[in-house]
Amino acid sequence: MRAWWKKEPLDKKESALLELVMKAHYQSAFRANTSSVLVASCADSSGDISKSLCAAVMSMGGKHAPLEATIHFLSYKDPCQLVPMILKEGQKIPGWGGTFQKGQPDPLWHEVDLFLWEHFGDMATKIADVTDELDRHLKERIHPNPSAYTAASAILVGMKAKLVPYLFIASRLDAWAQIASGHIYPEGSD
Repeated sequence: MRAWWKKEPLDKKESALLELVMKAHYQSAFRANTSSVLVASCADSSGDISKSLCAAVMSMGGKHAPLEATIHFLSYKDPCQLVPMILKEGQKIPGWGGTFQKGQPDPLWHEVDLFLWEHFGDMATKIADVTDELDRHLKERIHPNPSAYTAASAILVGMKAKLVPYLFIASRLDAWAQIASGHIYPEGSD
């Protein structure tokens, strides 16, 4: 598979990883997450699919889809060493925790997690080590969320941090368009 962001084509494992990530994002977009709820709300109020899609994109970063922060965090050789300092400052670890998988791994991202363990063990271990380090510091166990898996996959396929939002947007765009054009509300929203 040709990757527009680098000279070399993706190998079979990299291509398969991206397909799994895109599938998980598509499924995740039908949840009542910030971007999908904004798509539905904007479509209801404006009736304009372009504005609705822009609203979803504008919600990214910060608390929702902190992709660049997550890729920077996972790019450290041993991000576990950063966990105590980040928590001491009262901040959250980018790429961990979320609304949809409290206390357990996110089932929509299970295939991505398994694929990482099978084909990219070093990255899977890094993610697991961060999860375990968080477990030592927090009362409630939190797990990686879509940002962690997206950032990890971007690192593995050679995508620069500033381009990672593309992967999120490209993966969710079809679902957002369905929500915006059909007024299909994300699962769990009013």
